[in-house]
Amino acid sequence: MTTIQVKFYYSESGFCYDVYKIVNSKRMLCRQDEGKGLITWTTFTGEPDCPVRDDILIEVIENKEVIAVEHNVKGNGYFYAEKKFPFSWEIEREKAALRNN
Repeated sequence: MTTIQVKFYYSESGFCYDVYKIVNSKRMLCRQDEGKGLITWTTFTGEPDCPVRDDILIEVIENKEVIAVEHNVKGNGYFYAEKKFPFSWEIEREKAALRNN
């Protein structure tokens, strides 16, 4: 299985996705919330494009460490992955709740 390492680039919380930049590349990937604990990784060229193949492992890097590993699985004609870590807006919501308590 091929491995791609990505770093968080920016959030599009209004459209329920985060954009990640592939390490050592100009290419980007999109991580979309599909609900019910599922996400989809797609290529990204200004908007979500094609699903990332199911033989590619995606490692999310933060502070030079792998913080999560996900990969799409093909099922019923769609590509989904089990959500292993929160989206950026979920993290910000948790931080805001802690500040307000």
